[in-house]
Amino acid sequence: MDFDGHCRIPLSPGAAVDALQSAPVLASCLAPHARLTARDGGGFELRRRVVFGGAVLRLNGVLRVDVQQEPLRCLLTVEGNAGNAGFGVVRLLVALQPRGRRGCTLRYQAQVETGGVLVELEPAPVDAALRTAIEVFFARFAERAATRAWRAWQARWSWAVPTLIGAVVAYLGVRGGL
Repeated sequence: MDFDGHCRIPLSPGAAVDALQSAPVLASCLAPHARLTARDGGGFELRRRVVFGGAVLRLNGVLRVDVQQEPLRCLLTVEGNAGNAGFGVVRLLVALQPRGRRGCTLRYQAQVETGGVLVELEPAPVDAALRTAIEVFFARFAERAATRAWRAWQARWSWAVPTLIGAVVAYLGVRGGL
């Protein structure tokens, strides 16, 4: 299954690539109860319990982020295995296009390969679940990026309001208007 999508992110392409390589950011964008731990050789180990069609599956996987053309392109690869129930490889080619002072547009192309018993029995629900998981991941990433950009803006400008108030009070005090 192949598909693509996009979202707008209020971060520069370099900051977006850095965020895509950050374990806390990636973990916050994954489905609830997913555990992500950094590996020594690079990449991350992914563990998650998945309930699919009444069956409880234990998903073990590896997530790698390869920056291809910094900071404009990277490849996220997820290889997962849920025992006899199924396995899959997801390749996400991420392209970041600068949008001036407004951040960047993140475009992704997903290539998903799956196999196993569940895929043989019900391929459409498996494909739909994977597509939804990828779309939710990037929606959460855009949301986290917006929160991060807002906090950075707040930190940059947090001194401005008290300074302005202090300047007005000092001016009025000197002029005798207070």
